[in-house]
Amino acid sequence: MSRLETYRRKLRRNYKFLVTNLTMSHILDELFQEHVIELDDKERIEKGITTGDQARKFIDILLRNPDPRAYEKFTNVLRDTPQDFIAKQLDDTEDDGDDDGTSAQEALPEVDTSEQERKNVISVENTMKRTNDPKKRKLYDERSSDIEEVAYRTTESLTQAITNLDAKKSDFLIFISRSEKSNASAKREAEELKQFVKRREETVFAAITHYTNTVISDIDNTYQKNREAFDCVKEEALATVASIDSTRADAKQLVTQGKEADIIGNNCQKRIPELLNTDVSQPPHAIKAVLTKDGCTEELVKQMFGKLYKVKLIGVFRVKLMENELLFQVDVTSEGDILIGIWNKSDPKKRRIDIYTSNGSRRSTFTVDGLTGFATLKDGTIAVTQQVKNEVTICTLDGSAVWSFNCSEPRRIAVNSKDDFIITCREVVFKYDRIGTLTQTTPDKTNGDNKYRKYVTTTNSDDIVVSDRNDHCIRVYSADGLPKYTYGGKGVGEGELNAPCGVSSTADGDIIIADLNNHRIHLVESHGKFKCFLLTKDDCLRFPKDIAVTLEGNVIICEEQGKVKTYKYY
Repeated sequence: MSRLETYRRKLRRNYKFLVTNLTMSHILDELFQEHVIELDDKERIEKGITTGDQARKFIDILLRNPDPRAYEKFTNVLRDTPQDFIAKQLDDTEDDGDDDGTSAQEALPEVDTSEQERKNVISVENTMKRTNDPKKRKLYDERSSDIEEVAYRTTESLTQAITNLDAKKSDFLIFISRSEKSNASAKREAEELKQFVKRREETVFAAITHYTNTVISDIDNTYQKNREAFDCVKEEALATVASIDSTRADAKQLVTQGKEADIIGNNCQKRIPELLNTDVSQPPHAIKAVLTKDGCTEELVKQMFGKLYKVKLIGVFRVKLMENELLFQVDVTSEGDILIGIWNKSDPKKRRIDIYTSNGSRRSTFTVDGLTGFATLKDGTIAVTQQVKNEVTICTLDGSAVWSFNCSEPRRIAVNSKDDFIITCREVVFKYDRIGTLTQTTPDKTNGDNKYRKYVTTTNSDDIVVSDRNDHCIRVYSADGLPKYTYGGKGVGEGELNAPCGVSSTADGDIIIADLNNHRIHLVESHGKFKCFLLTKDDCLRFPKDIAVTLEGNVIICEEQGKVKTYKYY
């Protein structure tokens, strides 16, 4: 019997057990990544209203899968989760060729244990005691043989029932044990979540206090300026009032007591038009402006909790790796093709670049002697760094060289919005213009052992972002090479890294970091503030090595051991 048919029989025998116990939400992404199910299968399963509905949809799909490896991948996934007892149940299910859709526990032989059968047994025993007739003795022997058969079948049935009862008891004990472990895990996660919310609460209140103090200070400062402006306007107004009073008194004196010669030659008639044309100053309105310019506290709280970023796995494929090979870099062309850098640890001459379509079909491949990094250019070519040759080569997608320029020990490379080449070396970052002329050198010293090569990217403002796995941080420089800030430090908390590798940036300037040994992806604001973890180990992420962002804003992640995953990011 084929492996496929054996697996199908195991599934059919345990159909009710699987529908009752299998929770798809815990393993769905991993099954998709392992190609057990396709994207449309995944979406159809997710539409199931209950866990039973989802499990039933999945089992029906698996039963129709012609590849026996799908079953094996399914059970392997279960073994890495709290649902490993399901894999054990499937492994322990024996295949006797009886495909009736029932479990082994239900497949007991039917035995006639009726009252009539019992009476027949008694009758035969009485006959044996009373007769020596050969014919009756022969009849007795025949009936005795029947009794032995019935007793044998009954004994076998009871033995099988005892075995099945033991198995059922073991299932329940396993379930209880798993439930206790699951409950303990849920309790631990709940405590961690409460602590996280508490820390966020403290952060929000601290930010509100800081914001409130800042706004109050702004109001005080604005009011002081307003008061100074008001005092100045008031002083001018008082001087004008005094001038009006003086001129009015002079005019009244001329009217009541003045002689004709004084009236004709008076200065009042010159001053009066000037005073009448003097505009009354408007009071300052700066206080009202400061009260409305920064929005309300509700908006502040929304900003402090941050936008809820979501990612959805929309594609995955695996790069076939040989011995001593691993993935070290990913980039994407303007046409959507995915470039994968394969590192050969034993032979630098065998390092290569594989080119895949967006759906994971390999288009082409070419080797690069001493390859240390690459970046795609707007015109569809690739800039490739070769440390052993002290050279950067611009080549086509089939590996044909177009032109090159010299660079001392080039490692990783990126291209900014002006088509400048940004290249990391051991303790400096070089900037070359589009024709290969060195235009800027930025010191970038590692504090610890400089064992690992540094990754680099640029933001929408052409800031230079260097990821230093040696120091467990990223360092950000302005486009002119001036230090701006450092993010990270070794650890597992928010804002902490453990061997960061690839970096990329979004259209709005946020920075995305592959946190290799913590199995997660950081999203960081352009000024260095932690936003959130886009992905973690709980999302089936394993040793993320590098990141690329497509023109549509999708995030492509290559894992060190060969998987390339595409996520929709919004």
